Amino acid sequence: MILALLVLAVSGAAYYVSFLRERTSPFGDSDRPTEPWNILLISLDTTRPDYLAACASGPVATPSLDRIAGGGFVLSSMISPAPITLPSHASLLTGLNPNRHGVRENTEYALPDDAITAAETFRSHGYRTQAFVSAFVMDGRFGLEQGFDDYVDDLTAPSVRPGAVELPGAVSTSRAAEWISAHATARRRGDETRPFFLFLHLFDAHAPYAPPSPYRESYPSDPYAGELAYQDAVLGAVLDRLEVVGEADRTLIWVVSDHGESLGAHGEDTHSLFVYDVTQRIVSLLRLPPANGRYETGAPRLVADDVTGIVDVYPTLLDLMGIAPPGSEATAGLDGQSLVPLLRGESDPERAIYCETWSPYVSYRWAPLEAVRTKQWKYIRAPFPELYDLVSDPNEETNLAAAKPDVVRDLSNHLDTFIAGASGGTLAAGATRAASEEELERLRSLGYLGNAGTPSPGDVDFSKLPDPKRQVAFFRGPFQSAKSLLLSGRVDEAIAKFEDARSADPGNPSVHQFLGVAYRQAGEFRDAADSYRTALALQPDSPRSWVGMGRAQMSLGHPDSARTAFVTARTLLPHSPDSWEGLGDLAWEAGDVARAATLLDSARVLGAPPILIEGKLARLYRDDFPDAARASRHLEAYARALGTNATEAARRLPPSPLR
Repeated sequence: MILALLVLAVSGAAYYVSFLRERTSPFGDSDRPTEPWNILLISLDTTRPDYLAACASGPVATPSLDRIAGGGFVLSSMISPAPITLPSHASLLTGLNPNRHGVRENTEYALPDDAITAAETFRSHGYRTQAFVSAFVMDGRFGLEQGFDDYVDDLTAPSVRPGAVELPGAVSTSRAAEWISAHATARRRGDETRPFFLFLHLFDAHAPYAPPSPYRESYPSDPYAGELAYQDAVLGAVLDRLEVVGEADRTLIWVVSDHGESLGAHGEDTHSLFVYDVTQRIVSLLRLPPANGRYETGAPRLVADDVTGIVDVYPTLLDLMGIAPPGSEATAGLDGQSLVPLLRGESDPERAIYCETWSPYVSYRWAPLEAVRTKQWKYIRAPFPELYDLVSDPNEETNLAAAKPDVVRDLSNHLDTFIAGASGGTLAAGATRAASEEELERLRSLGYLGNAGTPSPGDVDFSKLPDPKRQVAFFRGPFQSAKSLLLSGRVDEAIAKFEDARSADPGNPSVHQFLGVAYRQAGEFRDAADSYRTALALQPDSPRSWVGMGRAQMSLGHPDSARTAFVTARTLLPHSPDSWEGLGDLAWEAGDVARAATLLDSARVLGAPPILIEGKLARLYRDDFPDAARASRHLEAYARALGTNATEAARRLPPSPLR
């Protein structure tokens, strides 16, 4: 794998050099729209540009992306501010770094209501706004739906198993293509005069990698590459539909990725722990509307290797559409800047970009990482600081922090400027939220391990916390092994591994929380309560641990203690369904069926999984709080969640605690 990465790096560099000699047609005034264009913004989750033929002569053929790069602009050094899906997308849609919008992780944050998103701005300027997303981590509850007329985060489809936490790209691209057709039809009839701002998110390249046939067979030893090939193939349906319905000649397309994937580099298999370029360097392909209405392959108009950021997409779109030129009130407070000068061929070699990952702190109480990235240098602030010369060492293998103290000092000062600037205009106070138990279960199935509970660094000296790069062996070893065993149902083995992990890193609240889950699954409820108690001592504001404690106390026959735990969780996170469901179960057990119905219905409204809550409500209204109409309605919903008929669903209803 390491050899393959080196080959990719060399071939990518050669690609950039060859294209830089072909700066044939920079952006000019004649490229500006005479009437508003449609905007199609596409996000490819977890996609590394050095794997893609369209971006860096990578090994994966990309006929669809070639149609966007051909005649377009390739921004070959665009940087993500965070190797994490939700923070990066929040930056994409607001033009703000994570330390400004305040979304630092996936599991317990939501974009604040007072953030101004691209969708809100374009809608206020007469655009129809629409989104299709492909994973639970992008669910509208996390705040990205702001400004969209319709934000489709429904992860159900006939071809998708009940309870899935992601959609295949073919489903999302089909939804987008059908929406484009409907918009075009309405426009031809005169029923729609607005241009559209359409956001499409694909999640296929995210671990675990399981490409469908024939892409699985085409890349038998590299399923990640197979996922990228599949992703590119399904994207073609959207381009074809734009052409067929006559919208291509009025539609700008910008394809980005939110972050890359480590694939073993620096000891990390996936992403979120580190801020090296394998996760921070992202795809960025910009295609203006083709005059002939066809997205055709060919050489890009321009390839720019100046450092840019995903925060630049929003202000650049505003500039291109003539909505907010640089320096206007709408763009003055953004961290990103318009890239129109770069598209004109003007270079900015001194540009610096901010990066961070707070996942180590939020999830494991290890030190967070903050970094500044220029064209030549990357400085990473950590307990053991890092400095890399990206020109001579693009794989970031030789730490020069000790050898070049002057560079470290200058970049550290630059990093302080980023951080100080955030303190004057941050939305962070409104961004913090804690994840519900149900949310974390779904996020965990996607490979995310974040804790619930608000990180409260206060006076914490991050330099005294464990450095993530010193913890990576633990992360890949006993901790990941224990998680894999738990997810595969090998609970007793998982408990043994989590106990090993607890001994290795006793201050890590995630270990104790996972151990509590494992003990509960094994029926060892007293041990589960002890594990949750330890987790809460480390992180007392964790709704997830309070809900786990409530469930453990219920199983131990301690309803008063369980109620206290659920009420505490509800106080910390009022809109999570888990505490409401727990309180509903307690009321049902106590025979207060009217109150149970109210509480369980509240959990349903707040987003409890239908495959759980609808079955409970169907049983409750059928047997213990008779209401035939409601029982039938919930039974039908339960059957849909199970993917079966009402007769079979009735046989599979959860039992009543009163019988």
